[in-house]
Amino acid sequence: MKQNKLLTWLLLLATFSLRSNAANYTEYYQLINMAEETFVLKKDKSCFVFYDKAFKKHKPFLKDPFIASQIALYLGDTLKFYDYLKIGFQNGLPLTAINVSPLIKQVNTNHFQKRIQAMFEKEYKPKRIDQHIMDKICLMCYQSDSIKVNMGGRNDNFYKNENDTRSYILDSFLIRGKFPNEQLLGVTTNQMYLDFYKKFNRKDVYAGFSGMTNDMPPDEFELRLKCPYNIILHSRCFYSEHKQLFYQAMLNGYIHPKEIGILEETAIIWHNDAETNPAETCQKPAYKICYNIFGKDPRHAPQLFDSSEQGLKQVEENRKNIYMQKYSVDQQKKLLEKNTGIKFFFDFLDR
Repeated sequence: MKQNKLLTWLLLLATFSLRSNAANYTEYYQLINMAEETFVLKKDKSCFVFYDKAFKKHKPFLKDPFIASQIALYLGDTLKFYDYLKIGFQNGLPLTAINVSPLIKQVNTNHFQKRIQAMFEKEYKPKRIDQHIMDKICLMCYQSDSIKVNMGGRNDNFYKNENDTRSYILDSFLIRGKFPNEQLLGVTTNQMYLDFYKKFNRKDVYAGFSGMTNDMPPDEFELRLKCPYNIILHSRCFYSEHKQLFYQAMLNGYIHPKEIGILEETAIIWHNDAETNPAETCQKPAYKICYNIFGKDPRHAPQLFDSSEQGLKQVEENRKNIYMQKYSVDQQKKLLEKNTGIKFFFDFLDR
């Protein structure tokens, strides 16, 4: 009992220390939210002032300068288009990632493509990473996928491997106010996989796997680091048990507010999945309206979506509490994504 109290006290002390010393990304999130809201409301260049302040404040999440560059292209401001694209390249944006934007693909002139290529070659700076950590996480995730594929599904060894990975993430990152995500290790690319397979003499466990086709979009199109986040999503308990640590990592700029929302809603959804690790025995989260991320899919808890006036009011309050973009703005972004070809959303939603 005394040891448990001591551990709790030490964690609280560490959290206080992290809040005192770490970078605070709250202004960055607010500026990006304001930039997007200003654009969807006004459809003019006044949104750029918020983007400019955000990118001067902190290292961006790669999707933000990429979205800003598309907005600039849509508004006919080619100087801003190249300025924001350069910010993306300087922070590790893969060249292939720009092909996810229908708007950019529409401008298919040789001069346009050559200028982007030349800018990438001049400005691109790969993310400086700890290769030892990257290798360790990749090996953990590779082992997890191998077990699942070779055994034809989840089993005790699969659950143990993923539990070990989550424990490593907790002990090495979360208790220090961090998460091994884009800001630490960059985003997943196809080249990353090729380098990993060559370095460790491994093969793609999903090659020829049922449901996997050659015309699937490249991993660069998601602009995120896939492995550690996916493994967190596979647990119905881990996020809720360490919610405050994830929140602190978000404040420190190591995980995006939208990802926090997805983790919270997924934790509820996974409690309805009979295939989820039976050894996880945390208390089932109370059904409530969260962030209206997953929509009206009947497979999900209906209490996670509400379009009533009172429900939308609660959704907007919940989003505000974690610095997530307004639901009303996201709805407008979905319409613009369809009508303009601007790619706004890069969210991985694991069921």
